[in-house]
Order: sequence, then C-alpha cells, then structure tokens
Amino acid sequence: MTTLMPQLTSRWTDQTNQNRRFLAVVITLVIVAVAPMFLQQFHVGLLTRIFFMGLLAMSLNVLVSLTRVLSLGHAGLFGVAAYVVAIGVTRWELPFLTAAAVALVVTGLVSMLFAVMIVRAQGVTFVMITVAQGMLLWGAAERWVSVTNGNNGIRGVRPPEFIQTANDFYWAAFAVVAVSVFALWRLHTSFLGTRLRGTGDSPTRMTSLGYSNAWHRFIAFTIAGLFAGVAGILYVGYFGFVSPTTLHVGNSVQVALAVILGGSALFLGPLLGTAVLLTARTWVVPVTDRWNLIVGALMIVTVLFLPNGLAGAFASAWAKLTRRIPRLAGRRSPDQNAPSAPAEPPGSSQPSGTPERPQH
Repeated sequence: MTTLMPQLTSRWTDQTNQNRRFLAVVITLVIVAVAPMFLQQFHVGLLTRIFFMGLLAMSLNVLVSLTRVLSLGHAGLFGVAAYVVAIGVTRWELPFLTAAAVALVVTGLVSMLFAVMIVRAQGVTFVMITVAQGMLLWGAAERWVSVTNGNNGIRGVRPPEFIQTANDFYWAAFAVVAVSVFALWRLHTSFLGTRLRGTGDSPTRMTSLGYSNAWHRFIAFTIAGLFAGVAGILYVGYFGFVSPTTLHVGNSVQVALAVILGGSALFLGPLLGTAVLLTARTWVVPVTDRWNLIVGALMIVTVLFLPNGLAGAFASAWAKLTRRIPRLAGRRSPDQNAPSAPAEPPGSSQPSGTPERPQH
C-alpha cells in the first residue's frame, strides 16, 4: 500500500495536468473562433495572415526541430502551390478546391524531387543546396513568362464560392490551420516523429539500430513541403495574387527568422514568432523604413539572450512563477501549523517536568 500511493498520486497529477491543458486548448480555440465578431476587419486580416504564415513556419520546424536541418528554400515550395492554384483557377478554369488538390500533388512531387537531391547532405552543404533550389524555382517563376506571367504575376484568383466575406475566409483558414497543426502535433508525438528526431540528434546510433537516415530525411522534407503547400494555397486564396517575389529566398529567410524568434524547441514556438514578426511589421513599417535593421537587432538579442526563443522564455518564466507562488487553498504558514506552548505558572523559573531540589 505504501508503494502504491506514490504511483496513484503521480497518475492523478498527470491526469489533472492533461485535463488543464485540454481545457486551455478548448478555451483558446473558442476565443480565436469568435474573434472576428469583436474585431475590426484590419485585425481579422492580420490574424488570417498569421494563420497561414504561421503554418508555413511550423512546416519548416519539422526539419529544424526533428531532423536538425535548416532549409532556406522553403518559400519556393510555398510558392509552387500558390502558382498551381492561380494557373488552375485563372487559365484552366478549375474550381478552387480542385486546383488546391492539384497543387498539393504537384507540391508533393516537387518536394520529393528536391528531397532526393539533399537527403545525404550535411550542415552548410544542405543549407546551400536548399538556397539553390529556392533560387531555381524563383528563376523559373520570373523567366517562364508564358506560364507564370513573369514579374507581373497572376491576378484574379477567387476563393471558393462559399467564402464571400473576410470573416468567412478567416473561419475557413482557421479550420484548415487547426487541422494541420493537429496533424503536425501528432507527427511530433508519434513513433515516426521519435525516429525523425533520432536521425537529427544521433544519426550514427540510428544507423547502428538499422534505420536509414536518408529515408527519414526524405520523409521529413516531403511532409514539410506538403504543409508548406497548404499554407501557399491559403496565401493565394487570401490575396488573390501570386508573383515571383512569393518564392524568393528572402521570404525563406523571414520564415526561418520566425522559427528562431519563437523557438524551435517548443511546438507552437514558430507560430508565436510569426505572430510577433507580422504584428511588429504591421505597426513599424508605416513609421520607419528601417524594418530590416530592427529585425536584425531582434534576432541578435534572441540568439544571445533567448536561446530557446520567446516561447521558451515564456515557458521558463511561467514555471518559475508557479514554483514561487504558494497555493492558497489548504495551506497555512509554518507559525500557524506549530502548536502553541503551554503557559508557565507565575513565579516558575524551571521548565515544567524538572523535579525541584529538596529544601534542607
């Protein structure tokens, strides 16, 4: 019975923590879902952009947090999906959802093709190859004028017919991103996610256990590309426009900065980093044209003083706060818990219970 009580207490604590997390997630989802009813259209648009750009950052985090590699051509896959949807809707006259399905297939194929090129690369070589891949896609979008319309881009992409207002698109994007985030969370917590993390943390040990590091990197790169494609579909549906700038390496760098700022170690860190960057840019750019300088300074501060990003800093501060603040319910001070000593009788100088010396 003595050994069973700690186990029951630990299980009860774990179940309580899980219930609290689940309740926090449900409350957050409800608040985000009803936000358009209380916000202005400007803020609704900002949240919508945070949704799909945050999904793009979280898709990149599949590579960064699990396989420990960084891709600087991720915006290229994002732009491929956007271009396929734009071409399908404006030239092939396909319904938006059909064009989106075709875009996911094409993005998946391009992701697999690029993955084959880099699965055995390491370190700086991997990063440079992804830069070259991103530049290849950007060059194709800019020079293949007969298909992409060059620097003029493709305009007139309309979302599905059931989306008529900005709030409708907000709720549609929220639903798609919520499902995508749940799928990514299942990936991170699954046995496949553990194997992907093992290939990044200890590739030699994974090889000795019989796992192929190249195959797992191929899987990770393909999954990351598919979710980047989902973000690209939402992007072109929201703006109704796509151009070669969408695929530029500069956008890949911005996404990587969002991952670093938010913190790649925590699951929702890239989403937080994206929210901070987009919100700051929305308010800073109209005031000054030194946005790149501000972002650079912010990145230096993050790398030097917040190695786990903003999400890691918030989590650490919250953990310290919960340890320092005592629970009010069912807890008293030590002075109140200690029993009071009995009062001594008047004139008594000796402790009670000590026999007095006889008088002679």
